[in-house]
Amino acid sequence: MTFILVSSSTWATPSLLAPRKSVSLANEVSGKESSFLSDGFTYLKIETDPEMIANSPTWFLTVSMMTKAGTQLNNSKFRTSRSVLFQNVSLKLPSSQKIIDTHTKENVFSNPELSFVIEGRYKVGAWDFLQIYFVDENGFIVDHEGRRPPESPFRYYKLSTKVFDVQMAEGMIRSLDSVNDDPLDTFYCPLKFDPDSAVALETSVRPKPRPVQNLAPLTSVRPKPRPKPQVKPQQTAVAKPKAKSKSTYEELMEKRAWFLKTYPKFGDCLNALRNYEKERGGNLWPSSVSIKQRASRIYDQAKKTYSSIKSHPEVVQKKNIGTGYKETHNPHMIHPLLSPELMSCIAFQETKGKLDPQAMNYSYCEKRHPMRSSAFGLSMMTRTTLSNLRYYKPHGKVVNQIPITTVKEINGHEVKENLSLDNLTYDSSDSVEMQMELMARTLNYNLKHYNWQKQLKGNSDKTLSIGVLKYDADDKEKYQDNVINRCLPCMKNIKANGGDPLSCHNKMRN
Repeated sequence: MTFILVSSSTWATPSLLAPRKSVSLANEVSGKESSFLSDGFTYLKIETDPEMIANSPTWFLTVSMMTKAGTQLNNSKFRTSRSVLFQNVSLKLPSSQKIIDTHTKENVFSNPELSFVIEGRYKVGAWDFLQIYFVDENGFIVDHEGRRPPESPFRYYKLSTKVFDVQMAEGMIRSLDSVNDDPLDTFYCPLKFDPDSAVALETSVRPKPRPVQNLAPLTSVRPKPRPKPQVKPQQTAVAKPKAKSKSTYEELMEKRAWFLKTYPKFGDCLNALRNYEKERGGNLWPSSVSIKQRASRIYDQAKKTYSSIKSHPEVVQKKNIGTGYKETHNPHMIHPLLSPELMSCIAFQETKGKLDPQAMNYSYCEKRHPMRSSAFGLSMMTRTTLSNLRYYKPHGKVVNQIPITTVKEINGHEVKENLSLDNLTYDSSDSVEMQMELMARTLNYNLKHYNWQKQLKGNSDKTLSIGVLKYDADDKEKYQDNVINRCLPCMKNIKANGGDPLSCHNKMRN
């Protein structure tokens, strides 16, 4: 069901879902099939009533695509596998957690073998809670004991949002997936929702009208002036930087529908997007920063990032090219082929001609939802790559291959080492430092992993070649030639003898 804001003390919003793996969708009208993986702004909303799913289960569910802002995309509905979707969006409660059964009004424990799906978030008075239902391993909706209708009637359960947040922070709520293990990226409940695609809140949770009272007439009273705060001599109040409400990535994604509608031709859209990226306010590097300055800034930042990564107390610097199993999966083991010069060449190749840390991938202007590629910035990192490295499981336990250790604050808020997938995506769109660290850690992983997997041992040429190739396989021959043969020797010469990094950028083929 879909809900809208109805008062300041009582409201409800639906759960927007981001499957942890790609799911197949089939358009209900045309039958055209496509795959869906969230780009950090596009989500799925289940349109089929959960009670109907429970009482008359079919192999499919009806879903729609929604933006994070709560607006529907395409005005289309799609069919997707019930069992596959539930497997990729359901979570598991800790066995000690009680929930409220809305059928019996009792506090109950759930069967630990079951998982749950979040239907929506509600607030009634001071109580903020999630409304959930349980599913079994085959994707059937069941009660907390695992019984299906008609043996046990369908019902929702209530779980305190505050309790849920604490349990997520402590790692007590888990997902079922073997790759992505962060519940924070599984669902999103917007605090506001588009009224055009919403229906009224259920009568059972609507606030009762207050009785009308006879109020005393208002009189004009002049407020007493507040005393000025006493400031001790030689003290200056330092204002904290105001946290930015939305990241650049979110702002650009919210404008995407307008760009596609205003500029229906791909080329016109891309030109308009590039012009907007240059001139919009708040750019990390405004248009007054020349491309020569940008190339120098990229190299300077690459050196700072590399130095900062190596100074981490857990870092072990490898001396030989060959990599073993344990070294591969230790993110603080730094491969000797990783260098600021290689990082700079990757940035030059990924954003050739623009060198813009806030540029979106060209697929932004393709009429596809979600976008074919969520890559952006100097590193052109996609959410798929971030997800694979953030939740990497070499032996049953998540080992974060991209811990953020070189950046402490972005947009006025603290940056923690183990960020969720959404925060990695959003924060990096406003930080050159984070983009360069994500690039460095991805290259470091590639060099180690494929040296070990392909048993390349001390072969530095092949290790470098496949490490670069696995960073971006598009037009691989030109990519490798530009980075390895044209740019990298040039940058190594600049390291030894000085020079202009832009000259190495300019050696690359278009």
